[in-house]
Amino acid sequence: MTNQNQNQNQTSQVTQNRKLKNKSTDKTVVSPYQSMILIASTQIATGLLSIPRLASATAHETAWLPVLISTLISLAAVFIITKLALRFPNQTFIEFIPTILFGSNKKRLYKILALIFILPYLAMWLGFVVISSRIFSELVRIAIFPHTPVLVVLITLMIAALCVVWFELEVIARFNETVFPIILIPLVIIIAVSLQNAELTNLLPLFHFNWKEVLKTSCFDIFYSFEGFSIIFVTMAYTRKDKKSKLYSANLSGAAITGLLYTSLVTVTVAVFGYEVLQVEMWPTYDLAKTATLPGAVIERLDPAFISIWVAAVFTTISNSYYFTCFSIVQLIDFKDKNKARRWLGLCAFPIIIYVTLISENIFTFNKWETITGIIGLFTEIIIPIILLLLAILTKRKGGTKNGKENLPTGKPEKA
Repeated sequence: MTNQNQNQNQTSQVTQNRKLKNKSTDKTVVSPYQSMILIASTQIATGLLSIPRLASATAHETAWLPVLISTLISLAAVFIITKLALRFPNQTFIEFIPTILFGSNKKRLYKILALIFILPYLAMWLGFVVISSRIFSELVRIAIFPHTPVLVVLITLMIAALCVVWFELEVIARFNETVFPIILIPLVIIIAVSLQNAELTNLLPLFHFNWKEVLKTSCFDIFYSFEGFSIIFVTMAYTRKDKKSKLYSANLSGAAITGLLYTSLVTVTVAVFGYEVLQVEMWPTYDLAKTATLPGAVIERLDPAFISIWVAAVFTTISNSYYFTCFSIVQLIDFKDKNKARRWLGLCAFPIIIYVTLISENIFTFNKWETITGIIGLFTEIIIPIILLLLAILTKRKGGTKNGKENLPTGKPEKA
């Protein structure tokens, strides 16, 4: 009888341990590999089309240099954001920014005061949605549906993005994980095939430029193409944290993939056309795809294939930005049923996004918007994370879970 009771107690203890384990892992729905994919797929978007022109405007034959500098800046920023997010392993930026600033995220007043740091992220992500969707609609209309109004293409795109907002983060991660290889592999093939048309003399002389202008290009003109990695502030709260080194390497690899792709693309595009020609081309990468042909004339034209790939790349950026904007706003307002609130918010934002996207008939206006969003991104993805990390270190504030309960910051104690 005693042995039977002991066995029952052991069985019930095992069951409780499993329940606690499952409860503690309910929030970790993203793997480090998926985190890497989410970063890269959010970064690669409309900037893919214009980055050769923008980079070569000041660096000329050495257009790869400002791209490389922007890559290094983004890698440093990803490292800082990852380090900051790991100090609050089970919290998003909506939750831990008030904690860093005021020692608590429980009071609504603290969240309101923290909006000065939160709103720039929401504005930047919405900027990605508006700018990417307009450029997407224009290129699709020009290349595929010349007689179709931009509004029809735009509504179709945004309905598809709205459908993504309906799902959970785990589904979003799996969707990006599935689509990203379909984007990356053909792009690498197009770049490799274009080498047969390259002229190495177009890359010479080296370093024939103004360093001040090149640094300005790296930080302002082309940095928009690298932005989007700040979604780490949301995804890290739901990423498995087996080893910190694995998380660092995964997030850094995501940004590195984007940097290597852009650097290779810019170098090949300048080698094929020369930097002077690129200054009169609105979308040099699309023109590069037009000139590329597979050996043996297996596929005579690669530009339709490029459009298909680019459509997928832009869609992941738009849908990810749309999702994380709605997700963060819902968390900021703290609705009870967050899933339902996120879906309704996405639906309400739908006509507003359509209106803002069509507010200007001139597509060149959106090139200026790219620069403005790039400047906002420089502030949100570099300056703000540095400030927040320094404040967190100086105040010794951390967050997370301990024994299944919230581990409040080690700085100013929480009042009962």
